[in-house]
Amino acid sequence: MEDNRNERSMDIPAKGLRLNLGCGRTPIEGWFNIDIQSNPMAKRAPDLLSDVKKINLPDACAVEIQA
Repeated sequence: MEDNRNERSMDIPAKGLRLNLGCGRTPIEGWFNIDIQSNPMAKRAPDLLSDVKKINLPDACAVEIQA
């Protein structure tokens, strides 16, 4: 189930991505926030709406991951 309604370009910065997987109601500023659905209690929507198990990213693209 991949929706990607909010999908934006996944340009990977030279310093690497900081991923917040399953961000829920706490998206982090400066991170790429991903969740399967928007949370009405969140201050803002995730950067990407998708099942985190189905995101296609290259190996070693993230320097930090929070889940």
